[in-house]
Amino acid sequence: MNISEANMSKIIDEFIYEGFFSEYLPPSFKLSKEVDFLSFSIRDKNDLVEPYSFNMSRFTEDGKRRIIYIPEFCSYIKVVKYMKDKDLIRKLIEKSVDTHSYSPLINKNGELTRHESAYGLGVTLTDGDQNAFISTYVPNVIDKINRARGAKGILQLDISNCYQSIYTHLLPCIDLGFERTMQAYKLFKANQSDPAIPASYPLYQEFDKTIRCMNGDRTNGLLTGISISRFISEALFARIDEEIEREGIRFVRYVDDYEIFIYNEEELQRTQNTITNIFRKYYLSINNEKTKYIGFPYYVIDNLEAIVTKHLTRPMSEQQIMALFNCFFRLEENGTKGAIRFLVKALNNNVTITNRPIFLSYLYDILANDSRSLVKVCELIISHKRSFITTQEDINRIEKQIKYHIDNDNSLEAVWLIYLRFKLTKKYLKSEITNAITMCNNDLAKIVLLEEYNNKLTEKAKRQMIAKANSWILYYQLYFHDYIDEDCFSRNSGIKQNIAFYNRLKHNHFSFYVSR
Repeated sequence: MNISEANMSKIIDEFIYEGFFSEYLPPSFKLSKEVDFLSFSIRDKNDLVEPYSFNMSRFTEDGKRRIIYIPEFCSYIKVVKYMKDKDLIRKLIEKSVDTHSYSPLINKNGELTRHESAYGLGVTLTDGDQNAFISTYVPNVIDKINRARGAKGILQLDISNCYQSIYTHLLPCIDLGFERTMQAYKLFKANQSDPAIPASYPLYQEFDKTIRCMNGDRTNGLLTGISISRFISEALFARIDEEIEREGIRFVRYVDDYEIFIYNEEELQRTQNTITNIFRKYYLSINNEKTKYIGFPYYVIDNLEAIVTKHLTRPMSEQQIMALFNCFFRLEENGTKGAIRFLVKALNNNVTITNRPIFLSYLYDILANDSRSLVKVCELIISHKRSFITTQEDINRIEKQIKYHIDNDNSLEAVWLIYLRFKLTKKYLKSEITNAITMCNNDLAKIVLLEEYNNKLTEKAKRQMIAKANSWILYYQLYFHDYIDEDCFSRNSGIKQNIAFYNRLKHNHFSFYVSR
């Protein structure tokens, strides 16, 4: 892959500064470039502080949750600095080039991709100008149809707990493959100076050590939510894909979801066994609950983008708005999981919103009933809030939803609803809502409350927030605002070796939340 130096420099920048927080969090969670934290010294000895974790919808299945992580900041900086110094970011991009993958790290324009997966549709949605809406869904399906020409059916396979199952000691496999990595390991263990050891082995072996610092020095599992894990997994799966291809198997992959083209149904079990054995070498296993064989006709799909385009007019009448939403509600009801969320995303990019009450009514209906679409609805309402009239009843609805998601421990939904509430009105939250937030286990929700309502928090709310804090990131934000002193921050966060680093962050007015 030929990437210009200017583009590579931009990719590395985005990788470091935008890859720390999950793309699903509100944009105020960000790393500011105004503080040159990469130049700050970090102790060699690690604190091994546990990463903070929160949950979000799994998108494809109602009620199922995915765990997302935020690593302790010093451990993250160690990794990205090592990757930058050793040119590993570029190396992983090059190793990830894979004709079977629909989840590339770099798009055709040589830019870093963000996979806005549309709840089971395997769709990458690209934001352009206000009137642009580009989906890779239909082009990908067309490509699959062409690749599967003459197949009897499609075998769908999924890796169980993909990121959590990746064994970090096998990172050298990205460059060497499994067999050569095992050989290199034996040589390295016997004599680290042996000239027969491939040059890349020590590089990835040290990378393994560095990566583990973000996850309590565990050798099993990458942290979901950070770009580092996506780069590693895509490069590793590209290597695994080479082994599957050598077996004469035709297939495509989206992240860890495989679609195998079956041309002889009598070979179905043998093909699955072959792939299972390849995965097993890498300590990966197939999720049998998601294994499915689809016979002809396969790839029978609704062109959601075409449906949206067909319905959209400017301006839209109330009847046209009803017809559009009803169409996608029926699609969702009939099994096209993610159709509603696809619609909300499309509307965010296409529609010049007019202040029609029915439009906002539909959005609040989705907000209350479809957790999988909640983030996109929040984004749409915020980006077009000047086109809407927000009533006190709307605020009351949002506050009820905040309480509901706090009580049910739905982390991401609660964070977004608090953020939405602040963007619509800066009036102080009811004491019942504030109390629920300060007493819950959702530290990101507390950070939004702390940052957006800082000057309105009572002393009681502050004390509760301090007493119930359970993550390094909230303790830092409390320290940043002088709610706690250095000793309290260090003792409760577990940060001792690198307390000077965090003191320097604070001195430079660095916050992990930048209010907009």
